[in-house]
Amino acid sequence: MNIKAIVEQLKSNPKVIFLLDGIGALVTCLSLFGIGFWLQGYFGMPKRVLYSLAFVVVFYAVYSFSCYFFLFDKFGKTTKKWQSFLKIIITANSLYCVIMPFLLVQFYQNLTILGLFYFIFEVIVMTVLVVLEIKIASK
Repeated sequence: MNIKAIVEQLKSNPKVIFLLDGIGALVTCLSLFGIGFWLQGYFGMPKRVLYSLAFVVVFYAVYSFSCYFFLFDKFGKTTKKWQSFLKIIITANSLYCVIMPFLLVQFYQNLTILGLFYFIFEVIVMTVLVVLEIKIASK
């Protein structure tokens, strides 16, 4: 299945993108808390930064799950302009992708190779998600 087909399928059932975004935010949040609590020494990012990012991502998850549960009925239909709600999470995810490189530069001396790869991978995944969400929001 190519990207165009995925975008078209998600446009026909936009409820799913909010679920995917919420699950992704939840996974990121749990990863950040886990790294901060158990594995901080292997990644090098200060705990206060990890916990701050995790708290921000909690709000992303709550927002996305709220959109999933309250914007649509059980059949995925809505009378609301779901695109405007998706644009809010696009903006939030984009902001996260813009802030992360600044944090990587600021704490570069502390970061391990594993930490550097993890956070770069996170930005790449979120950037792909943002591009996908932009394509879905433009109807």
